[in-house]
Amino acid sequence: MVMINSTGLCTTVVACVGMMVVTSTKADTYSGVVLEVQPNHATYDCFFFKIAGVVQTNPASPNPGWFAVQRSLSSSKESFATVLSARLTGGAITVNTGGGLVCGYPEATYINF
Repeated sequence: MVMINSTGLCTTVVACVGMMVVTSTKADTYSGVVLEVQPNHATYDCFFFKIAGVVQTNPASPNPGWFAVQRSLSSSKESFATVLSARLTGGAITVNTGGGLVCGYPEATYINF
């Protein structure tokens, strides 16, 4: 946008319209074999995991297919045990995401082995 001020000089004004920060993702269900588990992180209070066949878990904010579970949840130890058991045995799991992000990744709200 170009504006002309009272002195007749042109001033360029840059306006950002419609900027927004994405803080949620689409709720969905994923199934597959656990490929990777990251049990700890230096700055996040979460553990992370990936499952086979999932290349993106958040279309609004592309990522390499990671899911996150917040460690401060009362069920986080059971969730970690489920993910680790599936990883060690090669069994498939089902993961539901509720639409929210935790530690920057889609939150796994339900994990079934």
